[in-house]
Amino acid sequence: MTGFFSMGFDIEDQQYVLMQINIYHSLMPHRFVFKRELSRTKGKKTSKQLADLEEKRSALIRQIIIWRPIQLAYTPHVAALLPLVQGDVADTGGHYSNPESMPLFFPSSLPPNLRQCPELNDICEAERRLCEAQADDALADVRRLRRVIQGLWQFKKLNVSGTGNRPNTRMLDSYSRFESKLQRAANRYRVAYTALLALDPNGSWKERLKVLKPTDLRGPGRDPDHPEDAKTSNS
Repeated sequence: MTGFFSMGFDIEDQQYVLMQINIYHSLMPHRFVFKRELSRTKGKKTSKQLADLEEKRSALIRQIIIWRPIQLAYTPHVAALLPLVQGDVADTGGHYSNPESMPLFFPSSLPPNLRQCPELNDICEAERRLCEAQADDALADVRRLRRVIQGLWQFKKLNVSGTGNRPNTRMLDSYSRFESKLQRAANRYRVAYTALLALDPNGSWKERLKVLKPTDLRGPGRDPDHPEDAKTSNS
C-alpha cells in the first residue's frame, strides 16, 4: 500500500511539472514556471522542446497506465469514476491525451459518500499518515531551500555584483533552479494539506500545519525585494 501511494505521489508531482510547462507556453506568467528549462525561447516552443515535452508526457502516460490496475485493487470504487474522465483518453490505444490534468482519484479526492465506506477506512488512514509525513518533509524542504536562496543572494551581493554579465547570468540560473525546487516543495505541501483537510478535518495535525500562502515563502532574515519585508525596517 505504501508503494502504491508513493508511485501515485510521484505521478502527481510530475503532473504539476508538466502543467507548469504548459502554462508557461500559454503565456500565463502569474503561475510558477520552469524558467531554466524554457526561458531561452521566450515562450516559443522549439522542435527540441516539443519533443522533450512529448517524451515527458509519454513517460507520465505509461506510469498512469501501470498505476491504474494497482489503484483498482486497493480502491475498486474508482472504477465507477473513470468513465467520467474519458474525455482525456484518446480513442486509440486507451492512452491519455492530456495526462497532466488527469484526475488520480486518491481516497482523499473521492466523493464523501464513497470515502466513508467502511472498506476504505484502512486505505484512508494510510493516506492520512503518509500525507502528514509528506507535509512535514515538504515544509522542511521549503525551509532548507529558502536558506539556500538567501545565501545565494548574499553571495551575489558580496562577490558577484559588478563583475560582468557572465557571472551574474550563472548566479541567476542557479537562483532559478532553486526557486523551481522551492515552488515544487510548496506545491507538495499544499497538496498534502488539502488531502488532510478531506481525510481528517479536525485532527491534531491542524495545531502545527497551517495554510502555506505565497507571502510565507520568504526569509530567513529581511528581503528588501519582498513586498511583505519591504514594509518593515531593518531593526
